[in-house]
Amino acid sequence: MSRFNLAARLALTPLIAMAPLFAVAQDEAQTAASALIAPMLDEIAPGAPGVALTTCVIANATPDEITTFATAAAPNDDIGALVTAILARQSTIDCATAALGG
Repeated sequence: MSRFNLAARLALTPLIAMAPLFAVAQDEAQTAASALIAPMLDEIAPGAPGVALTTCVIANATPDEITTFATAAAPNDDIGALVTAILARQSTIDCATAALGG
């Protein structure tokens, strides 16, 4: 093994070890984000459609948007505007259409 290869492996080891922690934090943020926006979407699409829309919004939100949802104390106008913006994305529309059988 070359010195470069060994150095690269040693440098990457902490990052590889942290990957599971990042995944857990990401899952927790998505869960918190879903808990915030699900009631909002359930008001406009009760039951299974609201669940499908929530899933599609979370799936098509950026990591920064997920963080915004996860750290919000409660729904507000800014959160509503962000949900609306994500719902308007073609990828979210495609997701919702597929999930709702359209």
